[in-house]
Amino acid sequence: MFRRSLVIVLSIVLVLCLLVGVSSGMSREDKKALLLVAFGTSYEDASSAIKNVFELARKEFPGLEVRLAYASSMVRKALEKKGQKIDSPVTALAKLADEGFNKVAVQPLFVIPGITYDYVASVCQAFSAMKDIYGRPVFEELYLGRPLLEHPSDYEEVVQALREIFAPTLSKEGTALVLMGHGSEHSGGAAYSMLYLMLQKEFGENVFLGTVEGFPSFEDVVTELEAQKVKKVVLAPFMLVAGDHALNDLAGEHSDSWKVQLKQRGFLVSTVLKGLGEYDAFARIFVERAKEVVEKL
Repeated sequence: MFRRSLVIVLSIVLVLCLLVGVSSGMSREDKKALLLVAFGTSYEDASSAIKNVFELARKEFPGLEVRLAYASSMVRKALEKKGQKIDSPVTALAKLADEGFNKVAVQPLFVIPGITYDYVASVCQAFSAMKDIYGRPVFEELYLGRPLLEHPSDYEEVVQALREIFAPTLSKEGTALVLMGHGSEHSGGAAYSMLYLMLQKEFGENVFLGTVEGFPSFEDVVTELEAQKVKKVVLAPFMLVAGDHALNDLAGEHSDSWKVQLKQRGFLVSTVLKGLGEYDAFARIFVERAKEVVEKL
């Protein structure tokens, strides 16, 4: 009689467990992760900028799984030929989902909310709409962080970081700092114009910003330099990494590079080939952006 009662009780408990499991889709523990997404670079030296941000993020979030993805398929293919494998945002998020991570913060390492940012946002939106086999969202929480420049206060942070980094250059009379941004036809490219205005307001007429693809252009910068009768120019990339644009468009030895063109116009030119991510002042800003989304998990 006792054995029969025990069997009945155990059967009821088993049925209840199965019912709870089905209704809840089998409960799961929270597993949180941070995914950093850079455009990417195939230049080994330039990648130190991304590694610096990545390592700083790992120190800031010791209990969190921190991973990296490259948005550029061209860069990923170039690296694959060298035997290096870096996931795309799609692959990185799929792996996190397969491994049971249900709460994920995605932090882009981009300067502006442009075309690549929109791409990452669309990937996050797609994963937010996905369901697992129990009908639950693949990710219970999935948040996308902000790029370097978006809110007005972001520009103030950037100006302060530039002051910290280039203080020796800015203190030299007759020397101008010229920053090269990537530029964009996307509406987010207006961020460069706003930053230029803030730089001029903060530092006067010895800090200039031009872009490779957009406004202000290189010619716009040259016009200002000549108007101010500047003699010496320090060129530096305003990009996460000092990759192809910095090494070729900015500091290359060919006739179209900014360095060569400025020299031909009589300027004394020097270059600083370091990406923003190589400076802790900027790496910290990206990590602070990440903290905003991680705290939501």
